[in-house]
Amino acid sequence: MKDLLYIECLTGIGKRLAQAREKAGCSQDMLAEKTGCSVITISRWENGHTAMKAVDIIRVTQALGISADYLLGTVKYDEQVAKITEGLNTEQKSFVIDVLKAVMEILQY
Repeated sequence: MKDLLYIECLTGIGKRLAQAREKAGCSQDMLAEKTGCSVITISRWENGHTAMKAVDIIRVTQALGISADYLLGTVKYDEQVAKITEGLNTEQKSFVIDVLKAVMEILQY
């Protein structure tokens, strides 16, 4: 039986994949065509039933214009924002956060 951490990782990756795909206006069929994978495989990834191979991660991130760090959940954005805004006043922090959100929107995070 798979351990809990493994299942949580697959579930998280699947959720981020589905969100990124939807944000890109891409159906599972379209993503399957872009990556050379089957629709069933895409569905299994998104539902956390199957792990992605490294080559699949590369194909998906390129097709959706997202980073592997985002897809894998290895980037802690809250911690990065805290570092970036350290020492700024409330108004400056708000401005920087708004700019970061706009950039992330453009990059489809």
